[in-house]
Amino acid sequence: ATKHGPSGLQLGPFSGAGVADLVMGRGVAVDLEAFGVGRFGGVGESP
Repeated sequence: ATKHGPSGLQLGPFSGAGVADLVMGRGVAVDLEAFGVGRFGGVGESP
């Protein structure tokens, strides 16, 4: 989890907790659908 810019010290712990939940197979408190790879369209298609 990166790209917090100057707010990294404030937002880093929340990102870390979210990543830890995902790694441990637990649910997360936020809907992550907006960040899915499918948002780029053409996923799985060859060039």
